[in-house]
Amino acid sequence: MGLVLRFVPAPQRESAVAWGALLSELRETAFEHSDARVTQAKAGWWAEELLRFGKGEARHPLGRDLPAGLPWVELATALARVAGEGERAADPAEAFEQIAPFADALARLEALWFGARPEPAAVASVAVHLLAQRLVHGRADDDAARVPMNLFARHGLTPSALGEERGEPVVRDWSLALRGHAPEPGPGMVVFRRLRAGLDREQLAYLQRHPGRPWQPGPLTVWRSWRLARAG
Repeated sequence: MGLVLRFVPAPQRESAVAWGALLSELRETAFEHSDARVTQAKAGWWAEELLRFGKGEARHPLGRDLPAGLPWVELATALARVAGEGERAADPAEAFEQIAPFADALARLEALWFGARPEPAAVASVAVHLLAQRLVHGRADDDAARVPMNLFARHGLTPSALGEERGEPVVRDWSLALRGHAPEPGPGMVVFRRLRAGLDREQLAYLQRHPGRPWQPGPLTVWRSWRLARAG
């Protein structure tokens, strides 16, 4: 993401960097499943910290010099809820339903952070981002990257296969489904969201073609991001 933040207009660039860092922290906190106790501890700490953000009592450096009037209470509540979600989704609809409160709270706060109004497309984009990044980073974890169970059943596999070559058809299917839910980046989104949505769509398209390889942004990524930044 840092590669394309240079295209954010200069007056918003510092805020975009700060928001990107906070989004990354909260995403990792919500979906850290290497140890359930670690997840609960991190989520509890961050939920408390978000409440402190709203009172101007931040301990974390990212809580300094924040825009005023942001809905930190709603985000703290949604973070605690999604971090405590232990049930595997039966199908894509349930996977999106499970993260909907968190995605909605993030999208709302993000829009207000940049002085805009929350848009439904931005909420959908945040939800896709959360699940896409979980697919990239969580295939070997206990939650099987939050991939719906019906996709494993389709290929006669169990979640333990996800981190192996035989699990690649599941990765393809889930990447396809996620990209199908991803809205086109448009002028109704703040610049940060347009850029993030473009990266997510490109990464998901790559995973469909190469489910076993890591994606790296290239020159075309930079060019597309430049165009998205100018689309507003």
